[in-house]
Amino acid sequence: MPAPTVHFSNLVSNYQTLVATYLPNVSAGSIPTPQEQELARAFIVLSHAEIEFYFESLCEEIISHAESEFKAGRVAKSALGIIAFSSTPVQNGGQLLISGSKQFARKLSERFYASAQAHRKVYEGNNGIRQKYLAPMFVPLGLTDESIDPTWIVLIDVFAEKRGAIAHKSMAHVEAQSKNINPGDVSKEVKRIIFDDPKLKTPGVISAIESFDEWASNHIAGVGSLNSRVKSRHSSLLQRLLWSAVNLVDRYEIRKRT
Repeated sequence: MPAPTVHFSNLVSNYQTLVATYLPNVSAGSIPTPQEQELARAFIVLSHAEIEFYFESLCEEIISHAESEFKAGRVAKSALGIIAFSSTPVQNGGQLLISGSKQFARKLSERFYASAQAHRKVYEGNNGIRQKYLAPMFVPLGLTDESIDPTWIVLIDVFAEKRGAIAHKSMAHVEAQSKNINPGDVSKEVKRIIFDDPKLKTPGVISAIESFDEWASNHIAGVGSLNSRVKSRHSSLLQRLLWSAVNLVDRYEIRKRT
């Protein structure tokens, strides 16, 4: 198992701080006071912010890693995805066969960097942690639906909806009334979103942010779901072969113009 990313370590540390600050006296079976319920409301909003920041920071690291690998002569899987999934105008090459404009990147190497910058705008404009926000950030970077436990996605969507009702409405509103919040339930809900349940965890399946972070670490390392030296060597060789192919296509495009 790879070491957790610094982003996950920060998330765990900040989560623990929020629990100690806003849910210090949560006990099973106890009836929460109005003050404890209001603290739970704050915990929901701030926990959501920490989780959202985690995903955005991780997205940037994967993009930056793809760029650094590209500059070093290696093509990461995420680099291919960034190009393949980009739908920005820069990717259509423009309407002229011969163009002196730099607006349209035509060399593969140029298209990658243009796509990477375009993908940054996706997470920079992100508005939450629901799957409709996570999919545009991570599917182009190599995340596939068969590797995700759908139950975890449901948990995230439900939690995000609850946070929205609290953050965007007055406490007097029926959807945000503190009487509907049980601090004990909130604590378990966020813990389940962040940490895998050892009894339910399936190897290779993302069922919490913890296993999502494992996927990201392996993805950045270029070893997929198996962290073996053999697979790592094969991955490095493939990345260099892809880089050679990119250069070959670029040279071919230059020759066609001349």
